[in-house]
Amino acid sequence: MPASEVVASSSALSSEGKTGITHRKDDALTPSSKEDRCIVTYKKERYDVTNFVEKHPGGRDVIVQYSGRDMTEAFDEVGHSATASKLLMKYKMDKSEKEMAAEERREKAKARDDEINKLYGLKFTTKKLFTEEDKFLVHKVLGVAALASFAYRYFWVWPTTGTLGFDGSWFDYFTLSVHFLLSFSSLIFHVLEKRITQNPLIIYEEYRQHAIVFTLNTTLVALVGMGHYAHQWYDAKWLRVLLLATFVGCRILVDDITARHGTPGVTAVRNKQEQSLKSFRYFFSFYQLVVTGCSLIPHARHGDFGFNALIAIQSSAVLMTLKRKSLIGWYTYVIWYTAALFLSEAYMFYVQGWRLFAAVGLCFYLRSKFDMNKYALWGMYAYVAHFAMGL
Repeated sequence: MPASEVVASSSALSSEGKTGITHRKDDALTPSSKEDRCIVTYKKERYDVTNFVEKHPGGRDVIVQYSGRDMTEAFDEVGHSATASKLLMKYKMDKSEKEMAAEERREKAKARDDEINKLYGLKFTTKKLFTEEDKFLVHKVLGVAALASFAYRYFWVWPTTGTLGFDGSWFDYFTLSVHFLLSFSSLIFHVLEKRITQNPLIIYEEYRQHAIVFTLNTTLVALVGMGHYAHQWYDAKWLRVLLLATFVGCRILVDDITARHGTPGVTAVRNKQEQSLKSFRYFFSFYQLVVTGCSLIPHARHGDFGFNALIAIQSSAVLMTLKRKSLIGWYTYVIWYTAALFLSEAYMFYVQGWRLFAAVGLCFYLRSKFDMNKYALWGMYAYVAHFAMGL
């Protein structure tokens, strides 16, 4: 977690007076002049966070709403890292001589680091990417291996063979294990307990656990598919049973995670409070339905379909990490994530054709327009796609 994550989100407050806070036309709070200060209270100590307001990754209003107020409960509920708590101390008012001396040393160290950054930008970026939480570089090594795996399958295997090459070899199983361990190893990192609605691209507990479960789901889809088509371990009837069991089991786990860690009306997929870039969110949601549609209908390339869904899950996670570390911006995230989804969707269209997308489009309409129960929806889809459309 970056040191800049300092103040938690809560309900907005409109205040004016001693704090010098006035309203903009859009009702957001902002200092009215250079003399205005944003002073908050944490555990009975006062902190002047005026210079940090514009740097907060959750948005300036998340901090400004607590100007002149106690933010202790909100700060602690979010689950900030020890680094974030140390950063807060930088803005403490009424400091002792010892604290002032320590701050002066920190400022000198920061100035030195800034100078180094100007001279050695790559070294500074590396420092951001390599953290003490991953001392043995397990997550980094797995990440590089996963990236190489995507490049190999999409830009070599697909163009040369017309498939992604998951036919039941030992290398295929090794590849899937690398991708699963990559998601599972994310548990070594500290993340926020709850989603910051104003800045959803900071990884939080619900998102992390969803990513692990969906990675498990796609891995099982690939394994089940190869078990039938590559090894003939069971017949087509059992293949359908196992695919349905995988789908239902993983969705139950996802619903349980949302119930324990989620925010009402907001999930890792749908956020009723966000209205920006709506078309992109529709595209992301439609993509997830296409992946589900592919996973439910038996196909000779089911091993490919399982792997193919991983690029969406793991590209999102790495891009969110880069965004959190301020190495990329919001639009860079959108561009690269959209490119990853297009690549994955292109393979599904290449193999399945337009009929799958037509069936999923109907499901998307029913789900978004009438909020149809997802289990009933996918049960109907599986029946119609198999018996009426021959998928």
